[in-house]
Amino acid sequence: MLVVLTSTGQLNLFAKDGTVIHQTSFGVDGIGGDELLSYHTHFVNIYGNPEKGYHNSIAIRGTSIYILGPTHLIVSRLLPWKERILVLRKAGDWMGALNMAMTLYDGHAHGVVDLPRTLDAIHEAIMPFLEELLTSYVDEVFSYISVAFCNQIGKPDQPNDSNSRSNSVNSEIKEQYTRVGGVAVEFCCHIKRTDILFDKIFSKFIDVHVQQRGIVFAFCGRILF
Repeated sequence: MLVVLTSTGQLNLFAKDGTVIHQTSFGVDGIGGDELLSYHTHFVNIYGNPEKGYHNSIAIRGTSIYILGPTHLIVSRLLPWKERILVLRKAGDWMGALNMAMTLYDGHAHGVVDLPRTLDAIHEAIMPFLEELLTSYVDEVFSYISVAFCNQIGKPDQPNDSNSRSNSVNSEIKEQYTRVGGVAVEFCCHIKRTDILFDKIFSKFIDVHVQQRGIVFAFCGRILF
């Protein structure tokens, strides 16, 4: 891979064939452009003598890149495969985390240095974490749905609006659970672990007393056949 830094504080990561893998900014708030990188290699001390300066220096240690500007040290690094997923998960980007997991499963992730080389070995190494990731996603979204819609149902209504509000809330609840089921089906089929879908995920729908049996099987039929 090739890393290109620009004077405007942009970091560009390229693959060997020239494809842009990632672009990001390594600037610091309030500092950018000429203030971020220095273009001279020597400074003059109070006696007028030139002294070496290491500003505008770049060093690579393992998977980390160190960029030394006039006033800031900026560190960029390639995240291990598990941390790449966890960063997205902690940020609340569950779809991004699941997509990253599927990319790793397919062997299409760039710059991964802590996984085996063969695809079968990659599957074996990451599968327990993928299973935990999916169940955590379902549990967290179910918890959010429960809290959100209990609050909606608990709001005071006008007598004439109570039935319409109840129907609307029930419809939204079903839509949310259907969406979670669709994500779970797609993920399990992608990693070829439908046993997780039926042994663990489907039982969670039953536990929350939501009649999703037909929907779950409909999704399976649509993807598998």
